[in-house]
Amino acid sequence: MDLKKLRSIINDYKSPVYVYDGWKIRENAIKLKKTFSKFKIYYSIKANPNIEVCRLISKLNFEAEVVTKGELEIAIKAWFRVRNILFAWPCKIQSHIKFAIVSWIRLFTAESINQMRLINSIAKIYKCKVKVIIRINEINLYSNAWESMMWNSQFGMDTDSIIKSKDEINNLTNITIIGTQFYASSQILDTKKLSKSVKYQLSITKKLQKHISMEIGLIDIWWWFWIPYKENEKELNIKWCAMLVNKELKNTKLIFDEIAIESGRYLVGNAWIFLTKIIDIKENFWRTYAICDGWMVWFTRPILVESHKIRLIKFNKRKLWSNKENVVVCWPSCSSMDILGEFDMSYPDIGDIILIENAGAYWRSMSIHYFHCMKPPIEIFLPII
Repeated sequence: MDLKKLRSIINDYKSPVYVYDGWKIRENAIKLKKTFSKFKIYYSIKANPNIEVCRLISKLNFEAEVVTKGELEIAIKAWFRVRNILFAWPCKIQSHIKFAIVSWIRLFTAESINQMRLINSIAKIYKCKVKVIIRINEINLYSNAWESMMWNSQFGMDTDSIIKSKDEINNLTNITIIGTQFYASSQILDTKKLSKSVKYQLSITKKLQKHISMEIGLIDIWWWFWIPYKENEKELNIKWCAMLVNKELKNTKLIFDEIAIESGRYLVGNAWIFLTKIIDIKENFWRTYAICDGWMVWFTRPILVESHKIRLIKFNKRKLWSNKENVVVCWPSCSSMDILGEFDMSYPDIGDIILIENAGAYWRSMSIHYFHCMKPPIEIFLPII
């Protein structure tokens, strides 16, 4: 986006402001669809629930994965195919399951025996039969990643627990087990771990098929394709990912109907920028602080997980300094956590703009929202014309 366009946005909408690029989302979607042409691809609403974003992805023939009643309502409003929506979540409650079934949702994940019982009992009340895929927790896929989902976590079920409950599972007459779901960790940069995850999943699914009644219609490998957030991270080669997955699928003797992948971050992450204005510059103990009007209440995830790449946009007549220095970019919440990160940049001025890149996933859905009673910034969606 050129400087003239940025100036126009800041002048028209003030700051801070979010800007979505519909063309970039479309480009990402087409690339993913082309590479995984034989796969069923779900968009995880949690990544970015903006209704315009969701409607665009729906029009591009993606399915929706939701984990709450609120996300399901957005998926329905965004015109995703209701019969294909996957209702996940490790904390399903009765009212949400009822709402899903009444809304004609017929595909659920199960992360415990209790969830299977609950889904079965509600389906029985409404005299219907629903499909269930079991989320597996596998110790051999544990990693030290900040968001590891395997082994020492509350997610999924270990294989032994499933086998011990096989008699009860087989007697749940209003659910049909149609496959398994794996999710090792978020933002894994090593593509070899994808191959390992798929190999384990196929092996465990085959093992479970010997113990429980399972019509294998869907294998959900749930690989959230990462995007580069830092300067030293390179763009993911999704063709290589597809080759690794297809190699494992070719080697298996397991018979199944469909393979599903889920993607949120890859579709929307690099299609969004956040513009925030520098309000004050000061020196504290020989360090330079640039205080912006962005607030962590609107963009919390970098504080929890990782910093993003940024660009300094000069809005005054003074030229960029040739020498760069370390600048701490801060937001104005009453918390010492409210720091975006430390960056080497030309010396900033009051009124300059910090442009945060690759921030389209989880900026709103993981944010604090109500701290300081601030109204959220405007979201600008640049549509496909």
